[in-house]
Amino acid sequence: MAIAAYNCGPGNVDRAIKRSGGKTNYWEIYYLLPRETRGYVPLFIAATYVMNFYDEHNLIPQMPAMPINVDTIMVNNYLHFDQISTSLNFDQEYLKALNPMYRRGVIPASYKKQYPLVLPHEKAFEFIEKDTAVFAYQRDIYFPNNTLVNPAESSSGNYTTTDVKGKSKIVYTVKSGDTVGGIATKYRVKSNDLTHWNNIRKNLIRVGQKLAIYVPEKDKSKYAGNTVNKSGSTQSATTAKEQNAVSDSEFEFYTVKSGDNVWVIAQKYEGVTTDDILQLNNISNEKGLTVGQKLKIRKKT
Repeated sequence: MAIAAYNCGPGNVDRAIKRSGGKTNYWEIYYLLPRETRGYVPLFIAATYVMNFYDEHNLIPQMPAMPINVDTIMVNNYLHFDQISTSLNFDQEYLKALNPMYRRGVIPASYKKQYPLVLPHEKAFEFIEKDTAVFAYQRDIYFPNNTLVNPAESSSGNYTTTDVKGKSKIVYTVKSGDTVGGIATKYRVKSNDLTHWNNIRKNLIRVGQKLAIYVPEKDKSKYAGNTVNKSGSTQSATTAKEQNAVSDSEFEFYTVKSGDNVWVIAQKYEGVTTDDILQLNNISNEKGLTVGQKLKIRKKT
């Protein structure tokens, strides 16, 4: 009866009780309630049943990939997602998933109009501790003269890309599950640069597509495994045998437990990202973990 009153209001429930002659059992006043409420309570009961007896119907709970325990911080100055993800060592894909309202990866906040930023609980505290450094990180690049670039100008092709002078070009082949933001994070470049270099519209990429990425010369060898030769075929920096020859002493192993996901596991190891775990274990779908599965984790050097 309380759930019914929550849905349609106490007044409607009181009237149904009076019309029934004083009956206070939901099922006895069922047909005297609004149609939506007649369906609302059974739906609540069904959801409660599934949450408690799922195993009897061969249903298996699956934790969402993004963090569940989150906090909201009110931001009072311009802030770019790159500044947040880099300063807090936080996967930008999850940042976007938690803040889908900022489609361009920019929070256009000011002291006159604050905007919310949703972060995992532990990252929210870290943000508060490092807020000055987060806002200051490459501010002249993201917000020249502390101004917000007109979105219309950015989308019209007038976006000024990062200078590629002195950088090395590598070619990345898009794999299943890849996103523009994920690739940009992996190579530590801005999403806008990646889309500008490859003339990508609306962040749409396809499996097998070749993307040009400009990285610092000193990092070229680190990303050599994703370069392609002149014929267009993928050229690995090391052979499979060489990869297998890497000593297990360089890794530690983690056994997946119930409720684990890639992001949760990455948080257990300092300096390890979700991309590190996915690539090292040849996982294409981060939701495909199974309880008991052993994952390689590269030890911090």
